[in-house]
Amino acid sequence: MVAALCLLIPAGKALSAADRVVRQEQVWIEGEVVDSEGEPVSGAAVGLNLLMDPDGLDTSTGVFWTGASGRFGSLPFTGRAAAVLAVDSTQTRGATALVTTPAEARNVRLVLEPLCEVSGTVVCDFFDEEPRDSYISIMLEVPGGLPATLVHAEPGEIADFRFLLPPGDYLYNLYAPGIEYRRRDGSFTVRAGEDLALGRLDLGVTNIAHYYGTAPPPLVHTDARGVEPGFGWEDLHGKWILFYLFAYT
Repeated sequence: MVAALCLLIPAGKALSAADRVVRQEQVWIEGEVVDSEGEPVSGAAVGLNLLMDPDGLDTSTGVFWTGASGRFGSLPFTGRAAAVLAVDSTQTRGATALVTTPAEARNVRLVLEPLCEVSGTVVCDFFDEEPRDSYISIMLEVPGGLPATLVHAEPGEIADFRFLLPPGDYLYNLYAPGIEYRRRDGSFTVRAGEDLALGRLDLGVTNIAHYYGTAPPPLVHTDARGVEPGFGWEDLHGKWILFYLFAYT
């Protein structure tokens, strides 16, 4: 027996192109860069989540330059909080701004102050080493939200880092690839006219790292195929193992 179901749906008005496409206005971060006396600064680099290398801010990509009026624009605002960084052409003065709403994005004012040097070394005391390919990001705190990344350092052959930052309060995040390392978060304050040495920042390790270099506990089993009774871990080197685990409650 075959059953059929027929539905009659009343025809409605065809959707217009405006109904089918939702237009969302693009919001850009725009504003001006000025000096301590309020005068416009031309030739300043402005950007989001920029790269800081040992020589200073990398301005080869991702930055916009201010003109004679000190104005900048066209930094995309996605709706999430954005940390804006401005650095003058000599990389001796800088400013930051936190943009959290479209209204704030339309008129950002960055007042340059002398930059300070923030330095340190990423280490892992558990392994007594400086982790290779470690990352560090400098962020601004966002009340009630996730921090906004201001600048970051690419991984290198050594774990030393150096940032040029204006005075202010910052957060940092350390990360190294590998299941043995644990991320580390922290905070620091840069005071006007003072360089800051953060020293050794220990990544710490995950629980699995505590088992590195130690013998596994004795293998307890009730049944197995393909091995002699009483086998141990040393008998399984170089072999593929299929475990059947049963739990009774």
